[in-house]
Amino acid sequence: MDNRVRIFKALANQRRLVILKILSKEKLTGVSVAERIKLSPKSTSKHLIKLEEAGLVKREYLSRYAFYSIVSKKLLKDLDRFSLSV
Repeated sequence: MDNRVRIFKALANQRRLVILKILSKEKLTGVSVAERIKLSPKSTSKHLIKLEEAGLVKREYLSRYAFYSIVSKKLLKDLDRFSLSV
């Protein structure tokens, strides 16, 4: 699948847009993201995987925890430019 298609599919979900907004402010574990968006860790993990596969977020392991962060702050500026506020 073309990476552009993956990106647009990832961005077509409201929860993923909220996750991107949250991760733009700080690096968080999947469980912390789940708590903030009031979704189960399993469902949140699926959303994070889609965002990671699209190249929008990255995962880093620190000790035994996986932390997620946004790949590019420019992405958020582009989203704002397209009026995709969350």
